[in-house]
Amino acid sequence: MKNRFFTMLAALVLMLGVAGTAQAQAVVTKTSTAQLESILKQEGYSYTVDKDGDLVLKLDGYTALLLIDKDKQSILFRAAFDQNVPLSRINDWNRTKKYSRSYLDHEKDPVLELDLDLEGGVTQARIANFLQTSSISFSAWRNEVLVDKD
Repeated sequence: MKNRFFTMLAALVLMLGVAGTAQAQAVVTKTSTAQLESILKQEGYSYTVDKDGDLVLKLDGYTALLLIDKDKQSILFRAAFDQNVPLSRINDWNRTKKYSRSYLDHEKDPVLELDLDLEGGVTQARIANFLQTSSISFSAWRNEVLVDKD
């Protein structure tokens, strides 16, 4: 009787654990400002929401944007600076880095962008990982592309 109780208890714990994991790993195919805010809060990011509903991140005292596409199936991390940067540094970044792109915009200001495609589904953990990748890339990009190299 005692073994049967423990067997049933173990099975219940296992079922609850699997259900909890499945819920925590729910597949996201579309997102919203509210959902991203929840993940940002959970991951400890500092941010505000601007008048357009875009998320404005504060990373190491700098500002970057998280933009949700109109179809809500992709997230764009974007940072831009009003600074002169040689095109050779932008090219070096693009030649040696994965997961991001850098370019000079129409005003010749340096821009860093990373995309996360949600079509087909991702977990919230993957979105959190994208935020971490964006933050790490942003820090490296500032040090490698924006730094004055005399």
